[in-house]
Amino acid sequence: RLRMIQDTGRTIEDVRLVTRRQFAEWKDDPKMSKFIRPKTFYGNQFESYLATARRNESERAEKEGRYAKYA
Repeated sequence: RLRMIQDTGRTIEDVRLVTRRQFAEWKDDPKMSKFIRPKTFYGNQFESYLATARRNESERAEKEGRYAKYA
């Protein structure tokens, strides 16, 4: 699966981003925690998970930049 992702032009950083985000979101959810596995993260929904993770990273970076002057 990872080879297929790499063949589409995605990077190891994309894989790490998806892994970090999905794990953080699902780790404390009894219903979803059973889906913390490569088959789920890197399967058919990978592009969707990646898009969501990138959007969240962008929002976080924007928020940090906006409030950096107060730190």
